[in-house]
Amino acid sequence: MGGILVVFLGAYILQMRELSWAGLSFPLRNIRIPGVLFALSAGLFYSVGAIVDKRGVTVADVFVYTYYLDMALFLFLLANALLTNSPARFLEEIRAHWPRGIAAGLILFLSFITYRIGLQMAKVSYATSVRQVSAIAGVLGGILLFRERFGRIRLLGAALIVLGIICIRQG
Repeated sequence: MGGILVVFLGAYILQMRELSWAGLSFPLRNIRIPGVLFALSAGLFYSVGAIVDKRGVTVADVFVYTYYLDMALFLFLLANALLTNSPARFLEEIRAHWPRGIAAGLILFLSFITYRIGLQMAKVSYATSVRQVSAIAGVLGGILLFRERFGRIRLLGAALIVLGIICIRQG
């Protein structure tokens, strides 16, 4: 439980802009910003999805379950792309960016399958907490590739996530 709380604290600190009382309240004060609301919604959907996934990988083969999940996601995204773009624009994007699309799809599939294999082997609270290690890659990528600010605070948040994951592993 302590490890999960430390991961949560690290994830919260990632949202801060300064280490102060004002900084501590920053994420809560900006909760109405559309990007923050979408991120919170994503977290809520992710939490519900983790529970659904845990059930899915316990009653079905993890590869079959992930295959059907990926197919449903593909069909949903394909329908969205076709309904919001002209067919010509859609085909133009495929022709221009198909290698990037294949690479992104492969990476997404590997993320899906490895998480669900881990979920099959571990408690849902552990697997979802440990998956937050992705925040570390996000922080480093943001700092190194996109020159994002507040690097030290975000590195502290990422370090807390790692510490929480170590606590979870040891527990």
